[in-house]
Amino acid sequence: LGVGTMGHVLGEVANVIVQERRHAFQKRLWTHELKMEDLEEMSDRHDGVVTRLDYMEFMLITMKKVDRDTLDILHSQFDELDLTHSGTLVNRDLELMARKRLRKVRKKLKLSAYKYKLTHPPTAKPTTKAPLK
Repeated sequence: LGVGTMGHVLGEVANVIVQERRHAFQKRLWTHELKMEDLEEMSDRHDGVVTRLDYMEFMLITMKKVDRDTLDILHSQFDELDLTHSGTLVNRDLELMARKRLRKVRKKLKLSAYKYKLTHPPTAKPTTKAPLK
């Protein structure tokens, strides 16, 4: 019982220390004065122009809420869904996705029918010929 209790207490103390450090780090982030170098680093294009998306991604990564790989995966996923290449997801994207899926299904059905014909050749029907005279 004593070892378990001590382990629990140590875990709670460690948790409090981690929370305090995280809070202090976030406080420094909120009060940090932006510099030109910060804008360069935040900018996705490294041109000193920071969009709302650039800022959000930079802050989420800095706060260790998300990593760059996860953001890259999400961007790729969005690009795959944005079939109109508009930078937004709209009903037209969903229509195009449905058509794309339908084409795939049709293609599979055609291939299946072709495969069936290859593996099940038609049986020859006996022909009745008139006797030769």
